[in-house]
Amino acid sequence: MRMTRAWALREYRTVPWKSLVYIVGAIVYFVNPVDVIPDVLGGIGLIDDAAVAAAVVRAVHAQLDAFREWEELRGTEELAGGVEGPASIAA
Repeated sequence: MRMTRAWALREYRTVPWKSLVYIVGAIVYFVNPVDVIPDVLGGIGLIDDAAVAAAVVRAVHAQLDAFREWEELRGTEELAGGVEGPASIAA
């Protein structure tokens, strides 16, 4: 979700379109009330949701790792004052 949000806010744009399709498709699947196995069936109904999540994470694993590295680097730069932010504007 963080990577999708960063992409939508144009902060992180290095996501391949195929990965975006997988991620957005999974999100739509989760919020869509029509499921392969209805969620109202207790724990059994969540199995298909977990399977979709696992498949998407496997498919976009490399992009998720790259995004986490980008987040860490961005956080390090913000702490060092390398990125414009409230602290660097006041200085």
